[in-house]
Amino acid sequence: MNKKDKGKVLNFLYITLGFLTLLFLWEITSFITNKPDIYPDLVATFSRLFEILQNFSTYKAIFTSLGIILLTMLFSFIFALFLGVLAGLFNFVDKFLTPLITFMKVIPTACVVVLLIIFVKSFYSTIIVIFLVVFPIMYESISNGIKNIDKNIINSLRIEGLYTWNSISKVIIPSIMPYVYIGIISSFGLGMKVEIMSEIIVGSAGLAGLGHLIYLSYAVNADYIELFALASLTLISFGLIDIILHFIKKLIKNKYKF
Repeated sequence: MNKKDKGKVLNFLYITLGFLTLLFLWEITSFITNKPDIYPDLVATFSRLFEILQNFSTYKAIFTSLGIILLTMLFSFIFALFLGVLAGLFNFVDKFLTPLITFMKVIPTACVVVLLIIFVKSFYSTIIVIFLVVFPIMYESISNGIKNIDKNIINSLRIEGLYTWNSISKVIIPSIMPYVYIGIISSFGLGMKVEIMSEIIVGSAGLAGLGHLIYLSYAVNADYIELFALASLTLISFGLIDIILHFIKKLIKNKYKF
């Protein structure tokens, strides 16, 4: 076994050990608390999880949450591509949008959700919150991608017209696609977390996603075993997606050397 393969095996063992340690701490704290109806152990949690997985509504909730994320990602990408290209090509646009992008990045998400619930419908509030989180990441990836295009390519395009549709669509946008991919992958993982959080805070029946099921389990039914089971389901399903996205992101970075 060479050094590289040995390193991969060790990394896998360390990750597995860390995961088993978390499960052990869960079991120990559940035992110390001694309140199985409020803090269930692993057996009770995963037994309920198995029951939940037999319900069609569970899979409907998963795909509803994913659908909301993908829909918002699409809108975010369209706006980010348009404004990101402008910001990358025109410095004054970049400077003009800097305060807005900074504001979107630092504004407390939970506060935004509460304010949006007051002023708009709950469904739209979730979409707006996800947009506020993922849009800046996509926008910066696209604008930075344009700024990092080889200067020789930019100078060549100036001869025939840097700001023409052909230059932008056939040269500039294809050149920044690695940055676009990274932006989409990075924002998707964060968007999943924000979507669940906003659903839980909104607590509206109009959103039948995983977050809404979690809200029902503790706020309506006071069933904490189901709460832990649903939280575990969210962690497993979205965690697997996040791991896949992490490896895709790593492959893109290795391929394009950035």
